[in-house]
Amino acid sequence: MKLLGVKEKADHFELNLSGTISRFHYLWLRDNCPNCRSSNGQKLHETNRLDPRVRPKSVSSTDHELIVRWNDGVKSVFSVAYLLKYDYDTPMERCSRAQLWTRTTLGRVRRHDYDAVTSDAGARTAWLADVAVYGFSLLRNVPAIEEKLFDVVALFGFVRVTNYGTLFDVRTEENASNLAFTPQPLSLHTDNPYRDPCPSLQLLHCLQQADEGGLTALSDGFYAARKLQKVAPDAFALLSECETPFYYESTTASLHSTQKMIGVTSNGDVEKIHINNRSMAPLSLPFDTTAAFYDALFKFRHILESEESQYTFALESGDLLLLDNERVLHGRVGHSVGMRHLQGCYADRDGLLSTLRLLEAEAVRL
Repeated sequence: MKLLGVKEKADHFELNLSGTISRFHYLWLRDNCPNCRSSNGQKLHETNRLDPRVRPKSVSSTDHELIVRWNDGVKSVFSVAYLLKYDYDTPMERCSRAQLWTRTTLGRVRRHDYDAVTSDAGARTAWLADVAVYGFSLLRNVPAIEEKLFDVVALFGFVRVTNYGTLFDVRTEENASNLAFTPQPLSLHTDNPYRDPCPSLQLLHCLQQADEGGLTALSDGFYAARKLQKVAPDAFALLSECETPFYYESTTASLHSTQKMIGVTSNGDVEKIHINNRSMAPLSLPFDTTAAFYDALFKFRHILESEESQYTFALESGDLLLLDNERVLHGRVGHSVGMRHLQGCYADRDGLLSTLRLLEAEAVRL
């Protein structure tokens, strides 16, 4: 792309970017001057202290740069790449890493090797990229020893501590207070919607698999939400607009939060899924909305739990599942027989995405 022309208007430039006309307000350009930021990208000025009537004093350009001297004495140099990246007048189609999947389209899940991920930057990049693309990744051959998942989290971020501690054990308990600690099936869910903020990543490390049963089930909440929007738009609208209450009560914690089951951005993109039947508190919606909400919930769960949507597999000893807890639902299919022991913990997605960006940037430099 080249900068082919510049026209000054009353309060903005018209830029010809390889035949496409894009407009940028003078104030926006002055506020986002690349020369007025620190090495880590933070602004060195207060936006509200800029003159809202700031204007260019002189303008020049090349094929690849726009150079502006402002009437407040500052010089700004904008590369074409920068202008294209932040073009808010004629934005390019948003590019998301996320690829929606079903059992069929997902095919055979790629397994990543622990030794490779810990020793090779390319292998680590591929492992983390799967979380950004599919909402989960599977790591094999992680030593099946307790607390080993801390070493895995350290590869990209930090453990999120909760009332469960730094980690939790998932195994059969007598008089269990949580259905997860029984041999019973577990319906598809995201974890901890009763927290604010909700943990965005979950890790589950299999130390010992059951003798029989206890298969792990996954379902792409983003795919199910988009399908619901297509086949039942009114149901999608309800689940993306109504707040659902969730709670968790024990002798040591009283956690309450409300979440939209389908979270969407201002652009209409699905960005978060929060759904957990066990933790759902009594609804307090308007009377005339309640029946329709239940109908919408039934339709959403029907898609999530359909044979088309669910991917099931057995976690083996040494497997570690890394999940986007605000996208991919997980559950347990069938009764497990024999001892089954998983250790889990929570982490934050921003740490993973930060590490992924740094790894990808380093690969470009090499």
